[in-house]
Amino acid sequence: MVRKKIVKIFYKIELIKKKVKGFFSGGNKKKSFAGFSGKNNKTYLTANETLELNSKNKQSNRDIKNKAKLIIKEYDGKPENILDYIKSQGTPVIKAKYAEKVLIFLKEDEGFIYPQKGLRALILSVAINILSPDKKIKIGLKTPEMFFMRSKPANFYFLVHQFYHWMSFKHNLDNFDENALYNFKNIASNELSDKDINNMSVSQILSMKDTIARDVEAIEFVKEITKELIGIKKALNKLKHDKSINL
Repeated sequence: MVRKKIVKIFYKIELIKKKVKGFFSGGNKKKSFAGFSGKNNKTYLTANETLELNSKNKQSNRDIKNKAKLIIKEYDGKPENILDYIKSQGTPVIKAKYAEKVLIFLKEDEGFIYPQKGLRALILSVAINILSPDKKIKIGLKTPEMFFMRSKPANFYFLVHQFYHWMSFKHNLDNFDENALYNFKNIASNELSDKDINNMSVSQILSMKDTIARDVEAIEFVKEITKELIGIKKALNKLKHDKSINL
């Protein structure tokens, strides 16, 4: 699923890069553009296509990644145990029959759902209260962050990818921006045409930088934790059979 997602958005990200490059075409003039700025974040674009993000530094990213790895390893990578941990941190985990139909309608992916507002929140909250046999939430124009999934066992790789996004959100690492997320999801779902991308402003494009970067980090995280867990299992098996292990 993760690999398919990368392939789907690659072409359109290339179109976005062309759009940014086009902004600076027209001679050797030096141009700079102060783009999206959030609470702890400001992005600058310069004529040589350098993107600088003055925000929480890479150390923060590493801290979140290491903490996420420790939690997953503590629960032996078992999806249901990881979901129990998420629930213990105050995030609703809702499994419901036909959840995927609601998510398709809202153009959302299964798994971690950012807080919703307005009509989207109303539709989601009503759907949950109708479809979920046990977990209910308050119906209204606001919903909390949550995990919303089909009523079947979670896939490890899918859950780890979503877990990283959730950890980033809970630690204010992703500088959540609703419009940027909406634009990115449109690209990822192929809802955005080439013409739409060409009509996007540089501000809109820059606002997606953090969102795209966070998804790339989540994909890399899946690869890293998978290798590490496989390594741990091999070491334990060796210890069982050989009674010794080289550290």
